[in-house]
Amino acid sequence: MKHKLYPNPSVLFHLSADGIVAIDALSKDEFDLTETYFARLKFWNGQRSDKLNDIDRDLLEGGLVLEQPAADSDWGGDKLSELCHLSMRNPASMMPSLSEEESARQFVELSREKPKELARLQPEVISWVDLPEPDLAQIKQDSLYSSLKNRKTTRDFDASSITAESLSTVLFASFGYIHGQKWDELAEDDLNHVAERKSSPSGSGVQSCDAFLTIVHVDGIEPGYYFYDAKDHKLGLLAHGCDDAAISHIMVDQFWVKGAACGIFITVDMNRVWYKTPFARAYGYVFLEAGHISQTALLAATSVGLKTWLSGSMRDEFIAHKFGVDGTRLFPVTSVFIGNGSDNAVPARVRDMVLKLRNR
Repeated sequence: MKHKLYPNPSVLFHLSADGIVAIDALSKDEFDLTETYFARLKFWNGQRSDKLNDIDRDLLEGGLVLEQPAADSDWGGDKLSELCHLSMRNPASMMPSLSEEESARQFVELSREKPKELARLQPEVISWVDLPEPDLAQIKQDSLYSSLKNRKTTRDFDASSITAESLSTVLFASFGYIHGQKWDELAEDDLNHVAERKSSPSGSGVQSCDAFLTIVHVDGIEPGYYFYDAKDHKLGLLAHGCDDAAISHIMVDQFWVKGAACGIFITVDMNRVWYKTPFARAYGYVFLEAGHISQTALLAATSVGLKTWLSGSMRDEFIAHKFGVDGTRLFPVTSVFIGNGSDNAVPARVRDMVLKLRNR
């Protein structure tokens, strides 16, 4: 008796040195395929019929082919984004129901199984710049509502300098160890305390994000590309020379960034994420973490009287090169630019273009 089998749309293929690997983005199952298995898998395109053999039964058992066609997807993005979305979902098979006692036991055991050390990123630095002590008085005096209300996107920076003290305050409030470098509550219970507490939450407290900066107009600090060392509250110069043209190029020609005093690039170290788990779900957490930090930076900058602009659109390879990171395991996620200027969200050049096109 002949059968018709259908492809599983959640399966993708990886060509490795050892051959072809099939990965089900939803179930997370991986299979090494021989040429024979791969040829048979290609045969089952949903249009052909044949008698089932042992290879077909293996493909069915592994979920690489289906007995019924998969439902049409209503995903509005491209296929790559859909597979990314599926890969970050937790299938039911990975999430068994646990009693409170079992959940607590696993928490303790996993904590004690993890390595006791987790090094933070330390890029190669040309020279160090000590930052002034952060002035937290304005942030303490400002209400949360006031910061939320006054935070606005500006696309009209005026190229005037900000003080190193203002930058110091924003960096400390967003990336600094405001709770100290040790998570005392975990240490007191003999739990793994590589976790860190900062102002923004992070999955398992690994705090996978660091701050890299493009500095153009900051009093007393040479224009260039920098790394913020939260431990010692100082900046490490990574490369000389940064100007308006450079930051506009970095930000994919969003020219309205010109005139900003500096850009804070929230950069993730995936090694810290993988300390928690290697699964794709954890990859999604870095964007949540970067989002928390960016909001903290925006509100802190607003509290000290600065204008802000946020963007995740950048020339990834160029900025990774300038920061001396590989762009794969270490990569910028998003950026917050700060400086002085107006509240204009629409640049004058854009307004001029609106009028030009309107009057055609």
